[in-house]
Formats: sequence, C-alpha cells, structure tokens
Amino acid sequence: MKKKREKKEKKKKGEKKKEKKKKKKKEGKEEEKVEDTKKQCDTLQKQANKIANKSTPIYSIVDKRT
Repeated sequence: MKKKREKKEKKKKGEKKKEKKKKKKKEGKEEEKVEDTKKQCDTLQKQANKIANKSTPIYSIVDKRT
C-alpha cells in the first residue's frame, strides 16, 4: 500500500514540474512573439518612410499632365 502511495505521489510531483516547465515555455514563446511583431512593425515603418521619401509630391504630377 505504501509503495503505491509513494508512486502516486511521485507521479503527481513529476506532473506538477512538467506543468511548470510548460508554463515557462509558453511565457517565453509569447515574449518572442511580441519581439517579432515589434521588429515587423519597425521594418514596415522604415519601408513606408522610404517610399514616402522617394515619391514625388502630388502637385508636381498634376503640373506635368497639364
């Protein structure tokens, strides 16, 4: 009887440790996702700024047509 109880207790302890590890991994993944999205936003902003700087103003385009 004692051996069975000990085995069950060990299993419970092992499961709790596994759950804690899973939670830590999930938290780490969420932080990585946030960092990745920030990087993507930065790159998109840089690209938009480059396009805006390269493009000619609207009034110059209109003047060329007339």
